[in-house]
Amino acid sequence: MAEIGWRDAIIQVLRNSSEPMHYADIAEKIAEQALRSDFGATPASTVNAIISVSLQKEGEYSPFIRVAKRSGVKSALGSSLGLMTSGDG
Repeated sequence: MAEIGWRDAIIQVLRNSSEPMHYADIAEKIAEQALRSDFGATPASTVNAIISVSLQKEGEYSPFIRVAKRSGVKSALGSSLGLMTSGDG
């Protein structure tokens, strides 16, 4: 499988999840599914940063919508994307 970008990998993992996911779990799934081979030193931080920047810069056009802590994120694309915020355990 060809390697895809971080953002596309995050979206793919979240689309396949029926439950909210913490960004560290998203990074783990990206590795398990071999969506990327280059992870750098802190893949969970990379996932968190990509989602946060998307929300800040794209606002309502971001594919991520943070609903509430521990509740996750919904996708502007119509599928449910789950993400727990950085303050969550």
